[in-house]
Amino acid sequence: MRVTEKSVLSDEVVRFIDECMAREQSESFLIAVLQKEAKRRREAATEYEKAGETHRASLELAELAVLEGYLPKALDEAEIEKI
Repeated sequence: MRVTEKSVLSDEVVRFIDECMAREQSESFLIAVLQKEAKRRREAATEYEKAGETHRASLELAELAVLEGYLPKALDEAEIEKI
């Protein structure tokens, strides 16, 4: 994991990703956990925005962006229809 990403993500998430990579966990397991963490960041950002805590919301969104970098790209409607 790159240094800049480590500075954005919480130590707990960084440790987990590093452990999964070291233990060669299945890709589907790691993706599931990253999706869960991404969802938590998305929901937290929304709640912080509602409460007027824009700085905290932006921190959550920064973490979300890093997590999404590790997730496979979601298919759009056109790509789904091709399948």
